[in-house]
Amino acid sequence: AVLYSPKSGADKKTANLIVHPDGKAAAVDFTTGDPDGMVKAMLEKDYMVLAIDTFMTGEHPSPFVEPKRERYSGHFSTFNPPDEALRVQDILTAIAYLQGRADVAGINLVGMGEAGLWCLLANSFAPGVNGTAVDVAGFDSSDESAWVERLNIPGILRVGGFDTAIACAAPRPLLIHNTAEKFQVERVKRLYKSLKASDNIAVNSERSSDQDILNWLSEYK
Repeated sequence: AVLYSPKSGADKKTANLIVHPDGKAAAVDFTTGDPDGMVKAMLEKDYMVLAIDTFMTGEHPSPFVEPKRERYSGHFSTFNPPDEALRVQDILTAIAYLQGRADVAGINLVGMGEAGLWCLLANSFAPGVNGTAVDVAGFDSSDESAWVERLNIPGILRVGGFDTAIACAAPRPLLIHNTAEKFQVERVKRLYKSLKASDNIAVNSERSSDQDILNWLSEYK
């Protein structure tokens, strides 16, 4: 993990946890050690920023072999948690770390690319998060084959998939973007409406820009 904090500003700051399928490399220029893109913009807005390598991403695996476990033989899922579940746990561990810091006033969760799906699941287990912005990467949540290929967690559809995950955290502010008109959001919108919190959920079919995400987070700082 890498943690950046502004040199000035309030003594206690809101921290943004950034999760990317490429790990913290997506947030850091490793040649200089300086923050990249969105992270730099967040620091200028007086946010702390924590970027992490979740399980089998970033620097976690060996650089000499493909980071892959054989999951489809020998009853693997009977005895081992899947990669995606371990990534969700890593996100929750990072949130718990930030919550334990005396200089953190609040936490936002930002999932980029495929990692947005992991963050959306983690969000349901993480009380105290201010707002969550996730890129769902055009995931077709109504297609079982998409779950098998991209988010193969045994039993997840039996308990309601993302509908249940989002319901567990509602009406927490939530930005879902890059749905590509495939990620199902109608029941989620109805849920927020029934809770009289329609203003707390935003959905974009296209990928939101870094600036759009930052503007949205600023509403819940």
